[in-house]
Amino acid sequence: EFVSVVTKDVVRDGLIYALPTSVDTLALYVNTNIFNANGIAQMPQLWADFQNDVIKITKVSRQGVIDQSGAAIGIASNVNRASDILQLLMMQSGLPILDTSRGDKRVDIANSIGERALTFYTDFANKSKQVYTWDSSQDYSIDAFAEGKTAMMFNYSYQIPIVRAKNPRLQFAIAPMPQIDATSAQATFASYWPYAVSASSKAPGAAWQFVRFLTSQKNADAVNKSEGIPPARRDSIAQYNADPIMGVFAQQSLKAVSWARVDIAATDAIFINMIDSVATGGASVSDVLKQAQDQIQRIVKGNAN
Repeated sequence: EFVSVVTKDVVRDGLIYALPTSVDTLALYVNTNIFNANGIAQMPQLWADFQNDVIKITKVSRQGVIDQSGAAIGIASNVNRASDILQLLMMQSGLPILDTSRGDKRVDIANSIGERALTFYTDFANKSKQVYTWDSSQDYSIDAFAEGKTAMMFNYSYQIPIVRAKNPRLQFAIAPMPQIDATSAQATFASYWPYAVSASSKAPGAAWQFVRFLTSQKNADAVNKSEGIPPARRDSIAQYNADPIMGVFAQQSLKAVSWARVDIAATDAIFINMIDSVATGGASVSDVLKQAQDQIQRIVKGNAN
């Protein structure tokens, strides 16, 4: 009935704790004019393709100023949803972030996989790397993309109206998130807010009946179409197949992943600090990951049931 990430997140011991009408996913925004000007005909399907496109597009002056950025990635302070991008890189690499396989909740990012993911992300802000394309002097990622100062950014569907409002003439396309390789499990990061019923509700039965009513196919479709957002239900995805933009987000919901973040704001802050400590602070990748792992573990323990 609902895409897998919803079932994984909201069902515990056969009980449903919440239900959404929509599931959004990280996707790749592409400035098609910049791609055309650089002779790039295909959207990057793999991260290696993405790196090659970044190298081809990026223009750096003799003074070291980035005149044309290939993509908004590398640091966190001026990149919207940087924390989600890094978490996805880890999860695409097979790192669950929160390991529950041993019966407990153990945060696991301070390892070689975590190091590769963090290094991959921050290399785009490393002047010594061929993929250097972003630094702290760049405009905020959404503004930079809307202004044509960067060719690509990663974001959710809810940013489309904002980008269009900033630059109605901007020619851009939406592509699926790049993957590590064509043979591994495909994944992108999910973002959604399900409806739940408070344990202190005076009429939980009626409240749950309303949640089920709201998230039924007919009513959820009506909400999603009016808001211009992708569906959470499997039986609604086909309706978006002909839409070159929203169809990407709808199809991606089938391969969306997430993990049980008990405090999203605090976790985001830790990932943002992790990125910028390496990218602009010169900190050790391994040290930063160990510190972040300890911080997130304390959050998990503090909210453990």
